[in-house]
Amino acid sequence: MNSSDNKTVTLPQGRVTYRDVGASPPIIFVHGLFLNGTIWDKTIERLTSHRRCIVPELPLGAHKTPLNKEADLSLTGVAQLIADFLEELDLNDVTLVGLDFGGVIAQIVAARHTERVSRLVLTNCDALEVCPAKGFEYLTWLPRVPLATWTLAKLMHHVGPLRRHETSFAAFAKAPLPDAQLKDWVRPMAVSSGVRRDVKKLLRSIDARLTLALPGELKSAGTFVLLAWGAEDELFSMDLARRLTAAIGDNAFLAEIPDAKTFVPHDAPKALASTILAFTATPPWKLTGASQARLSESA
Repeated sequence: MNSSDNKTVTLPQGRVTYRDVGASPPIIFVHGLFLNGTIWDKTIERLTSHRRCIVPELPLGAHKTPLNKEADLSLTGVAQLIADFLEELDLNDVTLVGLDFGGVIAQIVAARHTERVSRLVLTNCDALEVCPAKGFEYLTWLPRVPLATWTLAKLMHHVGPLRRHETSFAAFAKAPLPDAQLKDWVRPMAVSSGVRRDVKKLLRSIDARLTLALPGELKSAGTFVLLAWGAEDELFSMDLARRLTAAIGDNAFLAEIPDAKTFVPHDAPKALASTILAFTATPPWKLTGASQARLSESA
């Protein structure tokens, strides 16, 4: 992405950097835990000639500028930050796209801020009782053990094999992730106490009671939801996607993305971009079972 695409906005929670490319209608991309907006790059490259793509750098551990000390950066707090971001940029008829814990945050925004958000796309993410994913339960106690977050951050930053291990980032992607990108993701948490402070607020808020309640909120809100789900994910399975689709109800549609795990925008950017375009181009009154089949075919 061109550096001229980078902008900054001041919100009640602090300064947030974001990338803004392409023309309306707007799509907001919500990255996951210990990631930044570069996870979306390969997908956005395929969308900018059709959509305005906006990628805020959220306080999920890979952000370079800490937010205000008093800011609420729980899952619901970061959702409010995104709502404030949409208001500050005066964005309407927004499509949110989220993955991993960014998918949880996007669900909250879509359910509770329907005045600005009309559609939601979820790639593989925490949902229902799967929060956090199996094998990552340590995230809930990490911020409560003295120096644990600091130790993990330092190890991830300095030990390449640990970054690339199957119990780390490699668990989320089918295609190898560039080590330079991984190091860019973990460096802020390793060098900045403010970044560690921010992410610990979110980690303390992880609670499956929230993700169990969100499908009902989305159903009540009437938000149109597309699940563009990586089919080879063992952490967030296709069974989870099917159950989440059913829990949201008639306004939810499922498109299976082959050859992808959790990091769908990295593993299958072409298929994801095509599926997003098909979903956002379909008028609401045409989002029927037939449309769902067509969305699946686009992948």
